[in-house]
Amino acid sequence: MTYRGTQYYYVEVAVSNKGIEPIRVNPAEFVHFIKAGYTVRMMNTLQTAAAVVASSSGTFIRTPPPPPTRATTTTTGTATTYGSTTQLNTQSTTTVDNSAANWYLLGQAIAENSFYKQQNIDSRLASYLQLYAHETQDGVIEAGKAKVFTFTFQQLVQKKGAFDIQVQVGMNQFVFSYKE
Repeated sequence: MTYRGTQYYYVEVAVSNKGIEPIRVNPAEFVHFIKAGYTVRMMNTLQTAAAVVASSSGTFIRTPPPPPTRATTTTTGTATTYGSTTQLNTQSTTTVDNSAANWYLLGQAIAENSFYKQQNIDSRLASYLQLYAHETQDGVIEAGKAKVFTFTFQQLVQKKGAFDIQVQVGMNQFVFSYKE
């Protein structure tokens, strides 16, 4: 199974041994990522997992709220005349329309939810990569058992295109073709 992130391809390979003897693979060499016309290199899965966690750490920072969309000032008053003197008694009231603030709060809640949802996905991906990283595996698949290996590959020039995952187990070679 292959998952394409923004910087890396994450490849999961499960090897099932249905034979009666253990199978031995070299975890660093039995899986190859082949993309015609592109340079792709295998990365350290544990370091990639740490980078995924680092890039998704932190807290959501809200943007400043928008200014009021409209302010209305109403002035009311009375005038009283006493001989040749007029006394004015006025009162001004300013009303601010904050209706845009409700849309702002809704937008911030949606963005914050999306941020933490992606952070959770990244955290689970990093945990999975660490758990099954090919660097931590001994490469022996016992008879009647299966083992999962994860790999990280980086394509130096980020362009989508067809690629193959080639898996070599003993004398058997398996090629899995993908289209992006």
